[in-house]
Amino acid sequence: PIDDAIGQVHKSRTITRNIKEQLSTLGLQEVINYGLTSAKNAKRYNLLFKNVAKEISLLMPLSEDKSTLRLGLTGSLLDTLKYNQARKATELAYFETSNIYFNNQAGDLTEKSLLSAMFSGLYSYRFDTKEEYFDYFLVKGILDTVFTNLNIDFTYMPLNADHKILHPKRSAWILWKDNVVGIIGQLHPKIAQEEDLDEVFLFEISLSE
Repeated sequence: PIDDAIGQVHKSRTITRNIKEQLSTLGLQEVINYGLTSAKNAKRYNLLFKNVAKEISLLMPLSEDKSTLRLGLTGSLLDTLKYNQARKATELAYFETSNIYFNNQAGDLTEKSLLSAMFSGLYSYRFDTKEEYFDYFLVKGILDTVFTNLNIDFTYMPLNADHKILHPKRSAWILWKDNVVGIIGQLHPKIAQEEDLDEVFLFEISLSE
């Protein structure tokens, strides 16, 4: 049949593409990681949906470390960073966008689109000779630059003092329209020590909110 309708790209895809382009321009490398992880890491690195998400596991996984759908992207990015730091890379800045899936409290399948980024070492984006290393404020500046260009202004709220994954004094919840949509900060020193890593900074945001 003859149809004069013109196809269009969905707004969410346009926004995600814009975010990717901006992050790449700011010196980050995009990575794509496996969607399965261990049940332990799925729970440990579920930073945004702890009270609402029940993990989904395979009935017959090939291995325990690839048995459960991940509930966040931070654990996968941490593996990527650890692999490259072990090979003496000193300029580490990665991001990933991906969907995650879980059962909500009512038992319904839920899909969320996430953006996560991780940083460690020297920031290689600078064109002058001054050395600049990643810290909380540099990472926050990158995040604000990207989303301000999309006319989205975030506010920030301190974490609880007993947070197990991020440094409680160098981390914050990310709020948009008074709702928590993400988290930003420094990886907890205990985890960095366990993984034999230097200081690591990250953010993770739900693009579905």
